[in-house]
Amino acid sequence: MEHPESTWPPVLGLGLFAALGFVLAAQLGLPALGLGFPLLALHRPIPWLSSLSRRSIPSRISGPLLGLGFFVGALGALEQTQARWQTDAGPMESRLVRFEGVLLEDGRRRSFGGVEARIRVGAQVLTLSLDQGTLLEGSWIEGTALWDRTPNHSSLQTRFALCQFRSGFLRGLRLKLRTYLDQQLARYLSPHVAGLVHRLLLGRDEELPAKIERSHRRWGLSHLLAISGMHTLFLASFMSWLLRPLFSILGGELRILAPLLLGYAWLTGGQPPVLRAVLGFLFWRTCWVRGWPFDIAACIGFAALVVLVLFPEDFASPSFLLSYAATVALVCFLQALRALLGRLHAGGPLFTLLAASIAAQIGTAALSLQYFGHLAPWGILATPILLPLLFLMLALGLLFFLALPFPLLLPPLSLLLEITGRTWFALVQAPPSLPGAPLRPLYLPPEDLTLILLLSLATLAFLLRSRKWLLTAFLLPLLPWFIPWSGTRHEGLTLLSIGPGLTSVIETSDKTLVFDCGDSSEGRRSTRAILAHLRKRGPAHIDDLILSHADQDHTAALPELLLRLDIDRIWLPESPKVAWIQRLLQEEALDVRLLPPGARSWVSPDTLLLSPHDNGDLAGSNDGGLALYHRFAEGPDLLLTGDQEEAGTAALLRAPDLPARIDLLVLPHHGSGGSRFERLVQRFRPRYCLASTGSRRKIDRRLLDALAPGLPLLRTGSSGDIRIHRDPAGEWRVGSDRGADILPRKP
Repeated sequence: MEHPESTWPPVLGLGLFAALGFVLAAQLGLPALGLGFPLLALHRPIPWLSSLSRRSIPSRISGPLLGLGFFVGALGALEQTQARWQTDAGPMESRLVRFEGVLLEDGRRRSFGGVEARIRVGAQVLTLSLDQGTLLEGSWIEGTALWDRTPNHSSLQTRFALCQFRSGFLRGLRLKLRTYLDQQLARYLSPHVAGLVHRLLLGRDEELPAKIERSHRRWGLSHLLAISGMHTLFLASFMSWLLRPLFSILGGELRILAPLLLGYAWLTGGQPPVLRAVLGFLFWRTCWVRGWPFDIAACIGFAALVVLVLFPEDFASPSFLLSYAATVALVCFLQALRALLGRLHAGGPLFTLLAASIAAQIGTAALSLQYFGHLAPWGILATPILLPLLFLMLALGLLFFLALPFPLLLPPLSLLLEITGRTWFALVQAPPSLPGAPLRPLYLPPEDLTLILLLSLATLAFLLRSRKWLLTAFLLPLLPWFIPWSGTRHEGLTLLSIGPGLTSVIETSDKTLVFDCGDSSEGRRSTRAILAHLRKRGPAHIDDLILSHADQDHTAALPELLLRLDIDRIWLPESPKVAWIQRLLQEEALDVRLLPPGARSWVSPDTLLLSPHDNGDLAGSNDGGLALYHRFAEGPDLLLTGDQEEAGTAALLRAPDLPARIDLLVLPHHGSGGSRFERLVQRFRPRYCLASTGSRRKIDRRLLDALAPGLPLLRTGSSGDIRIHRDPAGEWRVGSDRGADILPRKP
């Protein structure tokens, strides 16, 4: 086999140039198409095709191939951009629509109940949320739904009874087979081990305890949990070895392996990583059996073509780019790293795995920062240690499935699987907290800067056939995450539009404070909104994070923020409901402050934190939560009330440290009637009322009009992000995605 540097076939570049076209078109729009035309004039030799066909093939073929890849990727990005523009155009409100589309993934359970999955409706990819039921990838669905449109998110929300499904015979058969296999695993294994085997062998996103999930992320082992090309290649190799005695009897290796492996890919739902690996393995075995020259770079490019043709919606997705980058790094750097370890007198299988782990870490480091917000350098050492155990678990799981017709074999196999799974969990959770677990960035560069740098330099490396430039492409995009730079900083308050829940950011000249960070989508919307806001100023840092109480719609993003950002202090109410947060924070070297009932504390000279309710049902209600009062220098003051209910609201009325009038009042409990917010309006006579709500939450205006006719009320559910900031002229403004008004000066 030739060294990949000597071939670099254009089929490898096709996927690379398509990804480059996708990212550039997403950023530059239609003008990006013009950048693809020079590619048509490129002349690169393709010796692997010549050697395969035993005759000369013109090198001009490579130019159109590269241009084709660029144009296909760019057109895909423009199509998505147009669909997003159509989705976000018009009033930001919900309305009933009839829809029909195809599910792009199996449904996943939500922490607030129900299931959700991505669905393609025309040219748009939306999130479909149902109250119950099973969502199966590839199924066709139609029905009536509430179309929830905001600037940052668009989704369809409906009920199972309002929809009709059509999955077809093969998809229905796949669901029955997977259900049967799940039932057998659940019968013989403990729930956690069964969930682990589900994920490794069937590609199902089964839930594991949050602590176990978090441990995998801290140590850089999440890639071992998700079914991937590595898992599939091992299973294919193990299956090939296991069935070798049958090849000569039944008439050849490919006739047996091809249907079995393609059937396995079908059973997992046709997930792109599995299908790429299966086709790549069959590509290799075909060349091996027929005596054809095999080029690993051509195989990688072939995998990119599969994604491009069969899964256009997943092209340039995090999963594809991470897999592609890791594989390219292994192909180009593994031999050099093994030689380097050999000079250090380090050899053997374990050090080969270590070299592979280092190569994969180099290839995926920049993408890990882009998509996961942190690096996990300890994964370089942890991966080689756990890989043998992973391969053992995969082999035992496959044998377990094959032994289902033979009940006598199941108890010993399940016992071995149980021991292996429990050993896995013990090893993952055993290490103490170490520096760099994880390694968080110091700064947040502009969106997609990392991808543009990576793909542009990788393209240059492809054209120059240079491993040095490829190494530069992998490492240079890391610098913007760790070198100092500063963006635009605006003093003020931002109430982020994240649907049901509350996420707010207060910025002063030298501090960033976040009050609550939750939503109803397991923290995904809140995390994205906070990171997008912080990108405007650069540093990946929060000075004070205040959690008013422990409900998920106010705290769901906390685990993700702990992995992505440096947080100086976290403030919590002293209440039994926050026990799970305290257990989570035990793993972090953070300054955690508990505020007992009835106490108050000055977070800064301008920020007062109160725990107003000093008695009552602190364990069962939200009245034991925190409230925050802040006054801006030469500007307005505001009161954030969290989810205070009737008793907590009454306690705020008695707080002696609050002024007679407040400019901005964020209504408690998202403006629900149970908070009796009208009493706060009467007491503090605000100039503006703000509320963090979902698009469907309505607030009774009659209560406000009875006390203060014409009092402005802004809801994130209808207005988008709400911003209170000082403009260049020095005027304080209350703004939203629908416009801005000058805040009246204090008398």
